[in-house]
Amino acid sequence: MYNIMIRNIIFDLGNVIVKNPTIDIVKQFFKDEDDVRKFNEYIFKSDFWKMMDLGKISNIEVANIIREKKLVNVKDYTEVEEFLLNWFSKCSVNKEVMKFGKKLKKQGYNIYILSNMAKATFEFFSSKYDFFDIANGTIISANEGIKKPDKKIFEILLNRYSLKPQECLLIDDDDTNKTLEVANSIGINGRKVKANDLEDIKMLLRENNIKV
Repeated sequence: MYNIMIRNIIFDLGNVIVKNPTIDIVKQFFKDEDDVRKFNEYIFKSDFWKMMDLGKISNIEVANIIREKKLVNVKDYTEVEEFLLNWFSKCSVNKEVMKFGKKLKKQGYNIYILSNMAKATFEFFSSKYDFFDIANGTIISANEGIKKPDKKIFEILLNRYSLKPQECLLIDDDDTNKTLEVANSIGINGRKVKANDLEDIKMLLRENNIKV
C-alpha cells in the first residue's frame, strides 16, 4: 500500500504550545477566595468565552457587560476587568514544544497553526515568541469567525494554503473530543495528544513515520 508522506504539521495552541488558564491564574487577579471560586466556575464555561474565540466580542466588552449586568457577584469588578485584559500574560508556554517545532521546520516540514483563540490572546503570544514567525500559515478562530471542530475551519486552512489533507498531521489535545474526528473525516492525519506532553507529540510523529 502506498503511504502518503506527511509534509505539513499543524499545531494547536491551547495545551500544546500555550498552557490553558486554570484557577491558579484566576487567583492572581482576585483577592477574595469566594470571588476566585465564583468567577472561575463562570467564565471558562460562559458563552462570552466562546464569543471571544469567535471574534464576536472583545475582552473589555465582556468585562463591561459582566459589571453592568452583575453576571458574577464579585466584590470588585475592576478585578474582572484586570483578568479579562491580562490573564494570558500569566499563562506559561511549552518552550520545549516550540523548540521542537523549530527543529521540524529545519528538517523541511511546513509548520501551520490552527487554534481556537481570542484576538487579544493570540496577539500577545504571537508578538512575544518567535515560534510564530516560522509558521507557513496561521488560522485563528477569532479572525475567521469559526471554531474547531467546525469542518469549515479545516477547509479554510487547506484551501488558503493549498494543502492536501493526506499530507497533513494535526497535533491537538482536542478538549471537545470532536476536533480529530472531524479532521480525520476529511483526510487529515492525527490523534488526540496528551495536554502539554512533548513525549506524546513525538510518539504521534513516529506513528506517522516522522523521525524525531
